[in-house]
Amino acid sequence: MNKKYAYFIILFIFLLIIYQPVSAQPDNRTLFAIDYDYVSIEEFSYIYKKNHSGNDSAFTKSDIDTYLDLYINFKLKVKEARSLGLDTLLSYKNELKTYRVQLIKPYLTEKDVAKALLVEAYDRMKYEVDVSHILIKLSPDADPEDTLKAYRKAIEIKTLAEKGEDFGKLAVKYSEEPMVNQTKGHLGYFTAFQMVYPFENAAYNTPVEEISIPVRTRFGYHVLFVHDKRPGQGKVGVSHIMIRFTPGMNQQDSVVLRNRIFEIHERALSGYAWDELCLEYSEDMNTKDRGGKLSPFGVGEMAPNLAEAAFTLTEPGKISDPVMTTYGWHILRLNDRIPIKSFEALKPALSRKVEQDSRSDKSHKALITRLKPENGFVEFEDMVKATINSADSSAFNGSWRLPPESFSASDILFTLTDSVYTIDKFENFVNHNYRKLTTGTPATRTRKLYVMFSEYEIIEYEKAHLETKYPDFGFLMNEYREGILLFEIMDQQIWSPASEDTVGLKNFYVNNLSDYTAKETASLVIFTVSNDQNAEDLLRKLKTLITDSAATLDTIIERTESDQFRVIKNGTFTKQGGHIMDEYIRKVGVYVLENDQSGIKRILAVNEYNSGEVHPFKEIKGNVIADYQKSLEKEWIASLKKKYHVKIEKRALKQVYRTFGF
Repeated sequence: MNKKYAYFIILFIFLLIIYQPVSAQPDNRTLFAIDYDYVSIEEFSYIYKKNHSGNDSAFTKSDIDTYLDLYINFKLKVKEARSLGLDTLLSYKNELKTYRVQLIKPYLTEKDVAKALLVEAYDRMKYEVDVSHILIKLSPDADPEDTLKAYRKAIEIKTLAEKGEDFGKLAVKYSEEPMVNQTKGHLGYFTAFQMVYPFENAAYNTPVEEISIPVRTRFGYHVLFVHDKRPGQGKVGVSHIMIRFTPGMNQQDSVVLRNRIFEIHERALSGYAWDELCLEYSEDMNTKDRGGKLSPFGVGEMAPNLAEAAFTLTEPGKISDPVMTTYGWHILRLNDRIPIKSFEALKPALSRKVEQDSRSDKSHKALITRLKPENGFVEFEDMVKATINSADSSAFNGSWRLPPESFSASDILFTLTDSVYTIDKFENFVNHNYRKLTTGTPATRTRKLYVMFSEYEIIEYEKAHLETKYPDFGFLMNEYREGILLFEIMDQQIWSPASEDTVGLKNFYVNNLSDYTAKETASLVIFTVSNDQNAEDLLRKLKTLITDSAATLDTIIERTESDQFRVIKNGTFTKQGGHIMDEYIRKVGVYVLENDQSGIKRILAVNEYNSGEVHPFKEIKGNVIADYQKSLEKEWIASLKKKYHVKIEKRALKQVYRTFGF
């Protein structure tokens, strides 16, 4: 070989050996390595503590060593899964993505704010407010001029109401709410989660008999008058009989219906069976076949007249007077009253409602406020203002863009630590989202889109850095990442093969018959007797009973019960090998055992014998599969330990011992 060529080969091999990326080098925090994959002390300690939480007795050197062996085996399987490319499969990536979406939720929630919202919602559920309102419609995307105009009008109405003008008349005159001519703005009683959050806030924060300041919701500006506030009544369960109205019904027909419902009411009060009345008269096809039973409801969840009538009933079985709603006439019968549950009982449902409700915006804003300084948010205000002010109507005509002569695509709007967000990124975001805002001036729409863009990127940046920012989250994600791989590789290498390999399974069964052979057992009872005469009496009774195939151990004891015989042992005896009883248990019968040291006779009755036969394969197939899987796994682990080099750092292991107090 050419010396120069040989030199380069040796140099290449040397460089290959010594050159490894920094992340692939062991350090004093490495507990063990599988080839060039390193597992840290922190990772192992985290997993060990998590899996032995609440079990203080598990923190011994022996337990740690045993778990370390298991963890190494686990890592070997995961390494093999990666070597087979299972971590590159689309199904794996999608499953991991789904888990990650769920796992990140607690890290993107302001816990203090979320808890405060839960407590606030529960406290409000304890009360109900009776409110009227006047609505001045305004689009959520309205420009500043229209917004100011609507606000001034709301202030004017508030002033008129405070001067003593009738609120209902003001509502008819000014409110843009549908049906205001019928309702005069009166909404009735409601509780938490039944109105949009800003409206709910105004209702609960305004004193009774007072007018609220104008409050803005997605519908516009509202002025509220709070009539009353009372303790929450929980839910009520009622059954009803309903006679429907027909739209456009004349006065004569209306009177006929009224007379009819009062006749039914008299029958109900006089003792007619409620279920039969429902079947015969009720026109609610959904409930008449089940006694008119409605799902439990609270205030604000049913027609106000019906709800008020239901809540006046105090005792189960009580029947209301006929009550009229927009649907028809109703007679109600109380089934039960359901009080408001405890905070802990309602907490899961409250959490879901808060997440889905507009009040979650409060938590979202608090999150953004926290993340900005944590992730180094720096905004270039002049560029942001120029971008917003440069937008014109052409920017929203199918492909959003700013005037090219004014800006460069690389102009920076804001930065986050090591990431830059430029106008071209903003344009791309807007082109996917501008249809969400359909009203308002171009500048107004662009301003809102910029807020959406910046908040979206702030949260996406946080998501991308959770593993480094929160080590526990990194460990948790790694658990899921490797857990999915473990499931896949175990299914491929062990579970499916063991179930599908019928020949191998039966061979395993045949080669391990001793593991599937039942032990020899006998059902027996041992008596002691004090003299020969008593012994003869007992033997005679036992021989008769033993020949009776229907006699059980309990019946034998029961029928030989006497002061002359005493049972000293009964139940199932398992052959133990070398035991004095082994020679007796193989045959059903009655035997006289040797006298004990005191001369008292012992008599044995064997009622049933099981010979310890091999369990048929079909009966224990599940057990055989499980054992076969363990055998295959043991062989597989042995092969993996030959394939990959495992090295435990003894100094690091001692440090683990010290971590747990050894």
